[in-house]
Amino acid sequence: MNKKNNSGNKIRNNSIRIGKLIEEKLKFTNNELSVILGVVADGIRVIDSDFNVLRVNKQFCKILGVSKKKNLTGKCYEVSPGPDCHKPTCTLKQILGGASWIEKEVGKVRSDNKVVPCILTALPLKDASGNIIGIVENFKDISERKKA
Repeated sequence: MNKKNNSGNKIRNNSIRIGKLIEEKLKFTNNELSVILGVVADGIRVIDSDFNVLRVNKQFCKILGVSKKKNLTGKCYEVSPGPDCHKPTCTLKQILGGASWIEKEVGKVRSDNKVVPCILTALPLKDASGNIIGIVENFKDISERKKA
């Protein structure tokens, strides 16, 4: 009985140790991603396949004139609606429909109703099995280019 108890304890201790290592790795990876998104000069937004905004960086918030908290509170079409919302030209719908890369000029409407011209580049976000679970969007503010 003692041997069984010791074996069970070893397995449990190994499971706990492995769980802690995985947790540390996830924290490191999440921190690393946050740093990367923080230094990118363009606006970045991550949306899942149900239109929920999962992540945004500071530059995206600056482009829209909306706080990070507000950006992460709902569906993309509620937080920052655009002319392609609920249409076949919706970036998420196009990616879910099979497009592997999208680049187009869009006008993002700020909280003060000013329109910011941007180049939108979008790619599919995939899980470990290769299934599309959302999109990553990059918004490059081209306001200065438009003025010239």
